[in-house]
Amino acid sequence: MAGSEIIDKYEPAACFDLISKGRGRPRKKINATGMKVIEALSRVMCTEEEIAACLDITVETLHNEVNEPIFLECIKKGRDQGKMSLRRSQFELAKVNATMAIWLGKQYLGQKEHPEEGESKGSVSVVLNFRDTSGKKGGESE
Repeated sequence: MAGSEIIDKYEPAACFDLISKGRGRPRKKINATGMKVIEALSRVMCTEEEIAACLDITVETLHNEVNEPIFLECIKKGRDQGKMSLRRSQFELAKVNATMAIWLGKQYLGQKEHPEEGESKGSVSVVLNFRDTSGKKGGESE
């Protein structure tokens, strides 16, 4: 299922298993459905607050000792996938958009618009040396 389909077709309560520790309210533990939803939301760079709101819980619940390792793993995986997708889109766009190609060149290839210190910032001098290959001497002309 694509990320948006996962997000559209879930119930927040289905994202957790309830763990009872005796007295008090049972704790919510992220289950496999919750992991998929968190990864999908992370793929589109949702914040922790936005993820918590979608899951109808608090950020503190995501970071409790039961959920934090699972949550951090899902966040990392989803955001890494989102970054790869964004990078792929940028490279596709660079094929038809010179501005994007220039930006990517600066980011990944170290290209710059401004010369380094000590380099000429004014006009460029070009020296051309021509060799006479006609075999004629001096200023002879036809």
